[in-house]
This record gives sequence, C-alpha cells and structure tokens, in this order.
Amino acid sequence: MIASIRARRAETFGTAPGGLGLVVPTYLIPYGATTQVWGPLLDRLGRRPLMLGSLLGFAMLTVTTTLADTPEAFLGVRPA
Repeated sequence: MIASIRARRAETFGTAPGGLGLVVPTYLIPYGATTQVWGPLLDRLGRRPLMLGSLLGFAMLTVTTTLADTPEAFLGVRPA
C-alpha cells in the first residue's frame, strides 16, 4: 500500500524517492520477529487484551507518524 505513495511522501520530506526505500523493510522485519512473541502472549493473556493493546499502539503510532517532519522520524514510528 505504501509503495504507491512513496514518491509523494519523498516530495513532502524533500528527499529522493529512494530515500524512503526502507519504509517497507522497517515494517516487515519487526512484524516477522514479533510473531514469535505473540503466540505465547496469546496463550497467557488471551486474545482480547492483546488485540486491544495492539489497536491502541497502532492508533498512537499512526498519530505520531502524521507528526513526523523528517524521513528518519517517519521510518522510526511508522506502524503497519
């Protein structure tokens, strides 16, 4: 989804489109690594608390992403 707006986002930050090439890997690497954590947490805590916590975290990071004024800040806080 983000690939189609990468050029516009790069223009917003005043950088080359290739400068935001790490947008997808910075999401996929933690996403893949945390799958090993979610399983045991779901067994211990249940689905509802984890889903609500994930939703809250996603909402907070989405708001933080809209406030990012540099490419580095955008890459650092971008949620899924």
